[in-house]
Amino acid sequence: MRSAQHSRERSPGLDLARTLGITGVVLAHSTIFLELLGCPLEDLMPLHAWGGFLGVELFFALSGLLIGEILFRDVIGC
Repeated sequence: MRSAQHSRERSPGLDLARTLGITGVVLAHSTIFLELLGCPLEDLMPLHAWGGFLGVELFFALSGLLIGEILFRDVIGC
């Protein structure tokens, strides 16, 4: 079971990775709004394609890391 102290620990690196992932996905989904504001769609395509892809990949990696940490701690006992 998690102690109160362990649950309060934050990792700045993981927080940064979450921020980058969220930013990529939000930007990828907001390209239509940026186009309505006057940005040409051709200029937004790399942002749409790579921002969303890398953001989702980052979330998968973070999920695997966090689930693996829980498994090692609770199931294996490390």
